[in-house]
Amino acid sequence: MRALPNQVLEAFYSSDAVRRLLEGLPGPGELRVLGGAVGSSGLAAVAALHAARENQVQLLLCPNPQAAASVETDLEVLLGTGVSYLYPQREALPYESSEPHLEVGGLRMEALEGVFSGRARILVTTLRALQER
Repeated sequence: MRALPNQVLEAFYSSDAVRRLLEGLPGPGELRVLGGAVGSSGLAAVAALHAARENQVQLLLCPNPQAAASVETDLEVLLGTGVSYLYPQREALPYESSEPHLEVGGLRMEALEGVFSGRARILVTTLRALQER
């Protein structure tokens, strides 16, 4: 297990609820949904999963671009920079040929480069972004 970056995460990681969660982690191709998490406790659970499974990439799906940006920012505060990356959805409609904001394309490339280089361990995105080419 990787050392946790702060005392809050260390306390959260040592709780019985998180220990039970870590014992029941999904295998390849399986899905687990974390329910009942209040406030940032869900993201603290993600940080604990990150520490327990440091050789795996986690994918966090958010309901909309604003939630994805917020989650990624919170993860940066919890884990530090360079662990999580935002893979934003394109702002262009599917039938449009170009992206109106170059920053979106740059963020997407940065996230993909982070995953393929092994630096990124948590990818935060939306379902629409995953469906795009």
